[in-house]
Amino acid sequence: MDLLAHRATDADPLDLVRAARAATTGRLVVAGGIATRTQVRDLAEAGVDAFTIGSAAFAGSLRPDAGTLRAQLAEVGAWC
Repeated sequence: MDLLAHRATDADPLDLVRAARAATTGRLVVAGGIATRTQVRDLAEAGVDAFTIGSAAFAGSLRPDAGTLRAQLAEVGAWC
């Protein structure tokens, strides 16, 4: 299941993730709006199998002092 949890406007993203995890035994991938180490940790604790980060890496907001996309993605790798 692919869930755009952090783009939800009518529910808490982590509540959606927990409900999805409880409803499926398949892989749960969360995407959309993930931009912080705290969000990654919270998603892991909620039981996701994977997550995607796109815009935050391209915008350089994961680690503003890093500069390159490779450095942005290395920062995310360190969070995992």
